[in-house]
Amino acid sequence: MTGNERRFMEAAIAISRESLADPLGKVPRVGAVAAIGDQKIREAFRGETGPGDHAEYILLEKHLPDRDLTDATIYTTLEPCTKRGKTKEGQDKIPCVERLIDRRVRRVVIGMLDPNPIVRGLGFRKLRQANIRTDMFPHDLMSKVEDINRDFVRAIEGNPIHQITQEIAVLAVNAKHELQKTSTERALFKTVERLRRIQEGQIPIPDREAGYFHRWLELVESFGQTERVSAYIRIAPYEPKDLLTRNWFTEFYDRLRELVRLKALSIRYVFLLGAKLPDEGTKAFLDSFKDFAEEIRIVDHKGDTLHPEQLRPSIVLFHNQHRAFTHDRGDNTILLEADEWIFEHDFKRLTKRYKTIELASSVYFSRQSNE
Repeated sequence: MTGNERRFMEAAIAISRESLADPLGKVPRVGAVAAIGDQKIREAFRGETGPGDHAEYILLEKHLPDRDLTDATIYTTLEPCTKRGKTKEGQDKIPCVERLIDRRVRRVVIGMLDPNPIVRGLGFRKLRQANIRTDMFPHDLMSKVEDINRDFVRAIEGNPIHQITQEIAVLAVNAKHELQKTSTERALFKTVERLRRIQEGQIPIPDREAGYFHRWLELVESFGQTERVSAYIRIAPYEPKDLLTRNWFTEFYDRLRELVRLKALSIRYVFLLGAKLPDEGTKAFLDSFKDFAEEIRIVDHKGDTLHPEQLRPSIVLFHNQHRAFTHDRGDNTILLEADEWIFEHDFKRLTKRYKTIELASSVYFSRQSNE
């Protein structure tokens, strides 16, 4: 390392201190310097031209948009990013590592790797794969970069998601037996699928019955206003009269009655039953909801107006909060899977499905018609 190289690294460290501080440690302080030979061309720091603007982006696209950088070395205090979010217009932002590759810079010298285990080393490897010489700051200067970003590093390393990611990576890599590797692959595949569903707004409700009922009540009780709820409940395969002998739902329904009395809740039910004309036992089950439901409707399980897939998941709509639940039960009525849908488009989709079922149902009880 020449004296000029060290001077450029120190300049990148110095300019990084101009980055806006973040008391929560979520934003790193980053500086970048472009040099050709013994001459420093330009420098930049994160956020210099706008909140969230990366140092490399500012350096390449704002300060040096037309400069030939094929003989340039870029000194950056943090490993260049490999993935960015979206613009206000919804377009994907270009990662800094791709900008460096597109400008065909000769060399990149990095102060520290990204502490996020999900992306750590990816920028370094992509630069090398593009045949760009890639080096690291010496130990003493790297320590300065880490010290400047100690809050950022601490926030990343203390994040439970990153901690778990690191542990998963260690467990997966250390699998030696073929059966271990196969089982790890299956487990990771299921985890990725669940995370993708969460990313899309389908949030699993844990702990079966207890978790589902707790979240149901929590959503209503924390709202602070009267919530209007519409619920389509698939009763299968036990007859409703059999459910009267079970105490699984007693506490939950007692609390619903109390919330209705306090005017924190109004609720309408559609029940999927196994017969067009409920027998006495089924009527007793339906009648148990009359003291708190605004309306009760029933739909024939064997009706030919609805596809079985439309009837499979139960739906609960929280109209004022635009949230929705779906849940499914097995043949023993045990709750198999429950999800909370948090995005507007999902609420609209499930509302449309609910209304389709409602149109195919008949009124069993309506408080309005009885007044």
